[in-house]
Amino acid sequence: ILFDVFEYLSSVDLFHSFNGLNYRFDNLLLGYFRQNKHFDFRLIYKEDLNLIRRRYLPLFINEMTSIDLSNDDTNPNEIDLFISRLYPLHRFNNLHSITLYNIYSIEKIIRILDDLKHMSHLTHLNFKQNQIQYNPKILHNIMNTIWSLPNLTHCCLDLISNGNYHIMPPPIISRSL
Repeated sequence: ILFDVFEYLSSVDLFHSFNGLNYRFDNLLLGYFRQNKHFDFRLIYKEDLNLIRRRYLPLFINEMTSIDLSNDDTNPNEIDLFISRLYPLHRFNNLHSITLYNIYSIEKIIRILDDLKHMSHLTHLNFKQNQIQYNPKILHNIMNTIWSLPNLTHCCLDLISNGNYHIMPPPIISRSL
């Protein structure tokens, strides 16, 4: 019954409501995250994120199939933590979908894509509400990298840049998109 109630709460709300109440609730949370296979890391404070990364993530990282990450005002460096050496994205062995919000650096996008090249199960890639400086050569390389992801079937690029610019289609033909 509790798992049905958990469906109405966000990952962050679940963590804040039930974490640390007692051993049974901690095990229920772990079981739910293993079964749900999605974790929305948006709107989570850095202290909570560090606790989740230390306490829970090692226990269900291989079961996760979908994550959402954001560099918003609540947690401005969250994506940096996931592209660091501690928990690089490719450690999520079964990740099928990743949604990234509020990236303002083309270098971060490139680092993320370099990490995603090693993810054999990734089928959905979403960049939402991202603002970048327009550079046609770098944007062309980014598109080539995305198109070369082996199993990608869906891609959403919500990239905002100042002005109107022409994007050339990549010369690489995707085998999966």
